[in-house]
Amino acid sequence: RPGDVVTMYGGRKVEVLNTDAEGRMILGDAIARACADGCDYLVETSTLTGGQVIALGKRIAGLMGSDGAVELVRTAGDRVGEPAWPMPLPEDVRQGMESAVADISQVVTGMERIGTMAQGGLFLSEFVAPGVAWAHIDVAGPAYHPGEPYGYVTKGGTGVPVRTLIAVLGCVPQAAGRGGGGRAHPRDRRGRGPRRTRLPLVVAARRPLRAANGRGLLSHAPRNDRPGRPCPRRAAR
Repeated sequence: RPGDVVTMYGGRKVEVLNTDAEGRMILGDAIARACADGCDYLVETSTLTGGQVIALGKRIAGLMGSDGAVELVRTAGDRVGEPAWPMPLPEDVRQGMESAVADISQVVTGMERIGTMAQGGLFLSEFVAPGVAWAHIDVAGPAYHPGEPYGYVTKGGTGVPVRTLIAVLGCVPQAAGRGGGGRAHPRDRRGRGPRRTRLPLVVAARRPLRAANGRGLLSHAPRNDRPGRPCPRRAAR
């Protein structure tokens, strides 16, 4: 209810101002839990904000997070035909989310519609543990296509960003090995040799991610997304 103060997973307190922004509350808990379990990279996605559609339209997803992880996801999306655009997380918008009764407000105090996509990203960033390379993919527009088919996108649920997530999974170990943002783990605690980079994928969407045509999500991927293609070096920077 408006005015409630909710204690999130991990102990942070949130003042609820907008009951339509309940999804970010659930996703904040999921992010905090993923970080508590231990991870180097954290990539998560949702139909987070209407502001994404206003800013970027229905075919380009919004990207927010730490620079290295955002660039990794952007490059992966370009490779598989799911474009995304990095968005800033302005400090002045974060200041507008300060609360007198909690650690943060769910949205900007006064319900101002300024930087609404940034409000969502800034809220989620509060639950990311220090040192974790994090990226959020806002697919409020691209997750569903109501018009005529284009490319390999059919009418209805598009499956965005499943292709991107699969491409990221193939790139992250290479990026981590070249200092792409994850922590270095030369050996595990029991001394059994190199440990794999840990990457949880947290997905929360209100629309189905399955392709509307019922075919495999990779069946119409562009030719440059064939197995074995190396990840671009710039993705590791």
